[in-house]
Amino acid sequence: MNDLFIFNHFVRSSLTGTGQESESQVANSNPLLWDRILQCQAEKGKFPNFITLDFYELGDGLSATNTINGIDPLGVTEAVVPMRVYPNPFANHLEINHNGYTLDEISMFDSKDVNVMADVTVILSHDVLLLETTALSQGIYLLQLGEQIIKVTKL
Repeated sequence: MNDLFIFNHFVRSSLTGTGQESESQVANSNPLLWDRILQCQAEKGKFPNFITLDFYELGDGLSATNTINGIDPLGVTEAVVPMRVYPNPFANHLEINHNGYTLDEISMFDSKDVNVMADVTVILSHDVLLLETTALSQGIYLLQLGEQIIKVTKL
């Protein structure tokens, strides 16, 4: 199986095969764009490595790809953390090796900025926290560990 998954999102003229700028404003807008990305993710069982759009500056294309890539998602930026979070992407659990770092707060937010920690079970074992995430839907989440933000993806 090829690990490279390219999501192509183009509006093309059936006559000329060229991109249609006039249609891209709607095609690149949410929720249409997000729904299509999540539909492809569900069908393929993995999240795209690359997203290609015609006229990315129209609609929400740039915002959607920035969020997916962890660039200023929901108004916060990612930071380097003294912890290891794995696997990412994840299926039913996440492990956080916090290396003795004291975690005052753990939160997880979905793409709509809703805290989903009520749906996550936290199990502590030495320097590792296990987050059982079976109840979460597929998608992108922001994991907040104290003041650190890490983008994670549930498959």
